[in-house]
Amino acid sequence: MLQALIRRKLDRHLANWTNVEDLLTSVVIGSCLYLPHETAIMPFLNMARDSSKKQLGEELGCVESVAYDFWPDLGGEPDVLLTLTRKEMPPALILVEAKLDSGKSQPTGTGPVKDQLGRYWVGLQELAGNKAAAVAIVYVTSHLRYDIPGRPCPRRDFDETQEELTRNGVPPAPLYWLSWCHFENAVRHANKRSMPSILDDLCRVLMERYGLAQAMAQWPQPSAEFPAWTFHCPFDLPK
Repeated sequence: MLQALIRRKLDRHLANWTNVEDLLTSVVIGSCLYLPHETAIMPFLNMARDSSKKQLGEELGCVESVAYDFWPDLGGEPDVLLTLTRKEMPPALILVEAKLDSGKSQPTGTGPVKDQLGRYWVGLQELAGNKAAAVAIVYVTSHLRYDIPGRPCPRRDFDETQEELTRNGVPPAPLYWLSWCHFENAVRHANKRSMPSILDDLCRVLMERYGLAQAMAQWPQPSAEFPAWTFHCPFDLPK
């Protein structure tokens, strides 16, 4: 699949393949399944942040293995259910809902909570029961970062979810946001000594085929040592 994307072999078969979120999820997260968890999926997940910018990695403890379940039946079909086996801690359950250009699905379902992320949180808690810990819903989008004008973190989506949960007497969900643009930076940092070729190909697909290159760490700030730059026009402009 990776090579078909790189060599543009899917273009003639899928007119709008770049908008197929399931394809992107399968290619990126599905490829992580075949790699050691500390090489790809965990560095990526560790970059997820909640609305207060707390990183998910701080909540996970020592992860020993990761199991994947794609499109499970859990109050709908979230993209991936991850079960993290942890040292001296109960297993951690994480749901990943991946988006590209779309937002949350329209409210559906038969229970009182109809918001997409809210339903998933209720279902994840029921699945966890007393045997595991429902740790997070990770919402993956194409947004670059929290504070770039015009490309905000999906705060409205999160607020809608929490408001509906509150109305139905359900405790707030641990919602975390992650950008596809974080993938390249995460895996390159985790594989400084030797980058697996499959990760090189994944980064190439994200950049060349989806335009999801790694985001700038932070915007450069003007130096206080130099005055602001101005342009002096040598002639009068028409008024």
